[in-house]
Amino acid sequence: MASNLLSSLRRHIANLGLIFLLALAVLTSLRPEADLDLWGYLAFGRLFWESGQFPYQDVFSFAPTKALWVYHEWLTGVVLYPLYRAWGMAGLQFLRIGTVLVTLLLLFLTARLRGSSVLAAVAVLWLIKTVFTFIGSPVRAQLFTCALFALTLWLLERARLQGRWQGLLWLVPVQIFWCNLHGGFLAGLGLTALYAVGEFCAGGRYRPYLLILRLSALATCINPYGLDYWRYLWEALTMPRPTITE
Repeated sequence: MASNLLSSLRRHIANLGLIFLLALAVLTSLRPEADLDLWGYLAFGRLFWESGQFPYQDVFSFAPTKALWVYHEWLTGVVLYPLYRAWGMAGLQFLRIGTVLVTLLLLFLTARLRGSSVLAAVAVLWLIKTVFTFIGSPVRAQLFTCALFALTLWLLERARLQGRWQGLLWLVPVQIFWCNLHGGFLAGLGLTALYAVGEFCAGGRYRPYLLILRLSALATCINPYGLDYWRYLWEALTMPRPTITE
Protein backbone atom coordinates (compact mmCIF):
# COMPACT_ATOMS: atom_id res chain seq x y z
CA MET A 1 0.00 0.00 0.00
CA ALA A 2 2.77 2.42 0.97
CA SER A 3 4.81 1.49 -2.10
CA ASN A 4 1.83 2.12 -4.40
CA LEU A 5 1.23 5.49 -2.78
CA LEU A 6 4.89 6.41 -3.14
CA SER A 7 4.92 5.33 -6.78
CA SER A 8 1.80 7.40 -7.49
CA LEU A 9 3.31 10.40 -5.73
CA ARG A 10 6.50 10.13 -7.78
CA ARG A 11 4.47 9.90 -10.99
CA HIS A 12 2.47 13.01 -10.14
CA ILE A 13 5.63 14.91 -9.22
CA ALA A 14 7.20 13.90 -12.55
CA ASN A 15 4.09 15.02 -14.43
CA LEU A 16 4.06 18.36 -12.64
CA GLY A 17 7.75 18.75 -13.43
CA LEU A 18 7.11 18.26 -17.15
CA ILE A 19 4.26 20.75 -17.12
CA PHE A 20 6.39 23.24 -15.20
CA LEU A 21 9.25 22.94 -17.71
CA LEU A 22 6.80 23.45 -20.58
CA ALA A 23 5.29 26.52 -18.93
CA LEU A 24 8.77 27.89 -18.22
CA ALA A 25 9.81 27.39 -21.85
CA VAL A 26 6.71 29.19 -23.11
CA LEU A 27 7.00 32.06 -20.64
CA THR A 28 10.68 32.67 -21.42
CA SER A 29 9.85 32.87 -25.13
CA LEU A 30 7.26 35.61 -24.62
CA ARG A 31 8.30 39.13 -25.46
CA PRO A 32 6.81 42.07 -23.52
CA GLU A 33 5.55 43.93 -26.57
CA ALA A 34 3.05 46.79 -26.55
CA ASP A 35 0.76 46.31 -29.52
CA LEU A 36 -0.84 49.39 -31.06
CA ASP A 37 -4.28 48.09 -30.07
CA LEU A 38 -3.29 48.31 -26.41
CA TRP A 39 -3.55 52.09 -26.39
CA GLY A 40 -7.01 51.85 -27.91
CA TYR A 41 -8.10 49.48 -25.15
CA LEU A 42 -6.76 51.77 -22.45
CA ALA A 43 -8.30 54.88 -24.04
CA PHE A 44 -11.72 53.23 -24.18
CA GLY A 45 -11.35 51.93 -20.63
CA ARG A 46 -10.45 55.38 -19.34
CA LEU A 47 -13.42 56.91 -21.16
CA PHE A 48 -15.74 54.23 -19.72
CA TRP A 49 -14.59 54.54 -16.11
CA GLU A 50 -14.19 58.33 -16.01
CA SER A 51 -17.27 59.43 -17.98
CA GLY A 52 -19.77 57.50 -15.86
CA GLN A 53 -21.67 56.31 -18.93
CA PHE A 54 -21.17 53.92 -21.80
CA PRO A 55 -19.49 55.64 -24.80
CA TYR A 56 -21.66 55.03 -27.84
CA GLN A 57 -20.00 57.73 -29.96
CA ASP A 58 -16.41 57.65 -31.20
CA VAL A 59 -14.70 60.68 -29.66
CA PHE A 60 -11.24 59.64 -30.85
CA SER A 61 -11.76 59.92 -34.61
CA PHE A 62 -11.14 63.18 -36.46
CA ALA A 63 -13.25 62.13 -39.45
CA PRO A 64 -17.04 61.71 -39.18
CA THR A 65 -18.12 58.32 -37.92
CA LYS A 66 -21.35 56.33 -37.73
CA ALA A 67 -24.04 57.37 -35.27
CA LEU A 68 -23.42 54.21 -33.26
CA TRP A 69 -19.82 53.32 -32.43
CA VAL A 70 -19.59 49.54 -32.07
CA TYR A 71 -16.36 48.60 -30.35
CA HIS A 72 -16.29 44.81 -30.26
CA GLU A 73 -13.38 44.71 -27.76
CA TRP A 74 -14.91 47.15 -25.29
CA LEU A 75 -14.82 44.81 -22.27
CA THR A 76 -11.11 44.21 -22.81
CA GLY A 77 -10.49 47.92 -22.33
CA VAL A 78 -12.74 48.00 -19.28
CA VAL A 79 -10.70 45.16 -17.73
CA LEU A 80 -7.24 46.42 -18.70
CA TYR A 81 -7.54 50.06 -17.69
CA PRO A 82 -8.02 49.50 -13.91
CA LEU A 83 -5.15 47.01 -13.96
CA TYR A 84 -2.94 49.58 -15.65
CA ARG A 85 -3.98 52.33 -13.24
CA ALA A 86 -3.34 50.15 -10.20
CA TRP A 87 -0.17 48.25 -11.15
CA GLY A 88 1.05 49.76 -14.42
CA MET A 89 2.54 47.55 -17.10
CA ALA A 90 3.31 44.90 -14.46
CA GLY A 91 -0.43 44.34 -14.00
CA LEU A 92 -0.95 43.90 -17.73
CA GLN A 93 1.98 41.50 -17.99
CA PHE A 94 0.65 39.47 -15.06
CA LEU A 95 -2.72 39.14 -16.83
CA ARG A 96 -1.01 38.22 -20.10
CA ILE A 97 1.17 35.51 -18.58
CA GLY A 98 -1.70 34.15 -16.48
CA THR A 99 -3.94 33.88 -19.54
CA VAL A 100 -1.29 32.01 -21.51
CA LEU A 101 -0.77 29.58 -18.63
CA VAL A 102 -4.52 28.93 -18.35
CA THR A 103 -4.65 28.25 -22.10
CA LEU A 104 -1.76 25.79 -21.81
CA LEU A 105 -3.41 24.01 -18.90
CA LEU A 106 -6.76 23.67 -20.67
CA LEU A 107 -5.13 22.25 -23.80
CA PHE A 108 -3.16 19.81 -21.65
CA LEU A 109 -6.31 18.68 -19.82
CA THR A 110 -8.13 18.24 -23.15
CA ALA A 111 -5.32 16.08 -24.49
CA ARG A 112 -5.44 13.95 -21.34
CA LEU A 113 -9.21 13.58 -21.74
CA ARG A 114 -8.62 12.15 -25.20
CA GLY A 115 -6.29 9.52 -23.79
CA SER A 116 -2.94 11.16 -24.42
CA SER A 117 -0.05 10.37 -22.12
CA VAL A 118 1.46 13.19 -20.13
CA LEU A 119 4.69 13.02 -22.11
CA ALA A 120 2.91 13.08 -25.48
CA ALA A 121 0.69 16.02 -24.45
CA VAL A 122 3.66 18.03 -23.20
CA ALA A 123 5.68 17.16 -26.32
CA VAL A 124 2.95 18.42 -28.66
CA LEU A 125 2.49 21.62 -26.68
CA TRP A 126 6.26 22.06 -26.79
CA LEU A 127 6.24 21.71 -30.58
CA ILE A 128 3.59 24.41 -30.96
CA LYS A 129 5.04 26.79 -28.36
CA THR A 130 5.86 29.25 -31.14
CA VAL A 131 2.09 29.71 -31.49
CA PHE A 132 1.93 30.83 -27.87
CA THR A 133 4.83 33.19 -28.54
CA PHE A 134 2.81 34.76 -31.36
CA ILE A 135 -0.45 35.12 -29.44
CA GLY A 136 1.05 35.76 -26.02
CA SER A 137 3.70 38.38 -26.64
CA PRO A 138 1.48 41.46 -27.14
CA VAL A 139 -1.31 42.34 -24.74
CA ARG A 140 -4.32 42.00 -27.04
CA ALA A 141 -7.90 40.83 -26.84
CA GLN A 142 -6.92 37.70 -28.79
CA LEU A 143 -5.45 36.39 -25.53
CA PHE A 144 -8.97 36.00 -24.16
CA THR A 145 -10.16 34.33 -27.35
CA CYS A 146 -7.39 31.71 -27.16
CA ALA A 147 -8.13 30.92 -23.51
CA LEU A 148 -11.90 30.79 -23.97
CA PHE A 149 -11.57 28.69 -27.14
CA ALA A 150 -9.45 26.21 -25.17
CA LEU A 151 -12.08 26.21 -22.40
CA THR A 152 -14.85 25.60 -24.95
CA LEU A 153 -12.91 22.70 -26.46
CA TRP A 154 -12.38 21.14 -23.02
CA LEU A 155 -16.07 21.42 -22.12
CA LEU A 156 -17.17 19.96 -25.46
CA GLU A 157 -14.75 17.05 -25.23
CA ARG A 158 -15.72 16.33 -21.62
CA ALA A 159 -19.37 16.13 -22.67
CA ARG A 160 -18.61 13.92 -25.65
CA LEU A 161 -16.26 11.49 -23.91
CA GLN A 162 -17.66 11.43 -20.37
CA GLY A 163 -21.30 12.35 -20.93
CA ARG A 164 -21.13 15.45 -18.73
CA TRP A 165 -23.82 17.26 -20.66
CA GLN A 166 -24.71 19.67 -17.88
CA GLY A 167 -21.21 21.10 -18.15
CA LEU A 168 -22.14 22.46 -21.57
CA LEU A 169 -24.32 25.04 -19.83
CA TRP A 170 -21.12 26.85 -18.86
CA LEU A 171 -20.76 27.77 -22.53
CA VAL A 172 -23.63 30.25 -22.17
CA PRO A 173 -21.95 32.59 -19.63
CA VAL A 174 -18.65 31.99 -21.45
CA GLN A 175 -20.20 33.41 -24.61
CA ILE A 176 -21.60 36.42 -22.76
CA PHE A 177 -18.13 37.43 -21.62
CA TRP A 178 -16.39 36.32 -24.80
CA CYS A 179 -18.57 38.29 -27.21
CA ASN A 180 -17.89 41.46 -25.24
CA LEU A 181 -14.15 40.82 -24.93
CA HIS A 182 -13.40 40.05 -28.58
CA GLY A 183 -15.12 39.27 -31.87
CA GLY A 184 -13.37 35.91 -31.92
CA PHE A 185 -16.32 34.47 -29.99
CA LEU A 186 -17.57 33.34 -33.41
CA ALA A 187 -14.90 30.63 -33.29
CA GLY A 188 -16.54 29.21 -30.17
CA LEU A 189 -19.94 29.08 -31.84
CA GLY A 190 -18.37 27.52 -34.92
CA LEU A 191 -16.62 24.86 -32.83
CA THR A 192 -19.88 23.94 -31.10
CA ALA A 193 -21.60 23.70 -34.49
CA LEU A 194 -18.83 21.38 -35.73
CA TYR A 195 -19.37 19.08 -32.76
CA ALA A 196 -23.10 18.98 -33.51
CA VAL A 197 -22.47 18.12 -37.16
CA GLY A 198 -19.85 15.52 -36.24
CA GLU A 199 -22.12 13.76 -33.76
CA PHE A 200 -25.01 13.84 -36.24
CA CYS A 201 -22.88 12.23 -38.95
CA ALA A 202 -21.58 9.63 -36.48
CA GLY A 203 -25.06 8.82 -35.20
CA GLY A 204 -24.24 10.17 -31.76
CA ARG A 205 -26.01 12.59 -29.40
CA TYR A 206 -26.02 15.80 -31.38
CA ARG A 207 -29.10 17.44 -29.85
CA PRO A 208 -27.33 18.70 -26.68
CA TYR A 209 -24.83 20.49 -28.90
CA LEU A 210 -27.59 22.05 -30.99
CA LEU A 211 -29.40 23.20 -27.84
CA ILE A 212 -26.30 24.78 -26.33
CA LEU A 213 -25.46 26.35 -29.68
CA ARG A 214 -28.85 28.10 -29.76
CA LEU A 215 -28.54 29.24 -26.15
CA SER A 216 -24.98 30.46 -26.70
CA ALA A 217 -25.96 32.37 -29.82
CA LEU A 218 -28.82 34.05 -27.94
CA ALA A 219 -26.42 34.89 -25.10
CA THR A 220 -24.29 36.95 -27.48
CA CYS A 221 -27.15 39.44 -27.70
CA ILE A 222 -26.31 40.42 -24.11
CA ASN A 223 -24.05 43.28 -25.08
CA PRO A 224 -24.32 47.09 -25.06
CA TYR A 225 -25.32 47.21 -28.72
CA GLY A 226 -27.95 44.47 -28.97
CA LEU A 227 -28.57 43.19 -32.50
CA ASP A 228 -26.57 46.08 -33.92
CA TYR A 229 -23.51 44.18 -32.77
CA TRP A 230 -24.31 41.35 -35.18
CA ARG A 231 -24.93 43.83 -38.01
CA TYR A 232 -21.53 45.33 -37.34
CA LEU A 233 -19.91 41.87 -37.34
CA TRP A 234 -21.51 40.98 -40.64
CA GLU A 235 -20.17 44.17 -42.23
CA ALA A 236 -16.75 43.62 -40.68
CA LEU A 237 -16.51 40.02 -41.87
CA THR A 238 -17.67 40.71 -45.42
CA MET A 239 -15.83 43.99 -46.10
CA PRO A 240 -12.67 43.84 -48.27
CA ARG A 241 -9.42 44.12 -46.28
CA PRO A 242 -6.63 44.49 -48.84
CA THR A 243 -4.28 46.27 -46.44
CA ILE A 244 -4.83 44.03 -43.39
CA THR A 245 -2.42 41.07 -43.33
CA GLU A 246 -3.42 39.42 -40.03
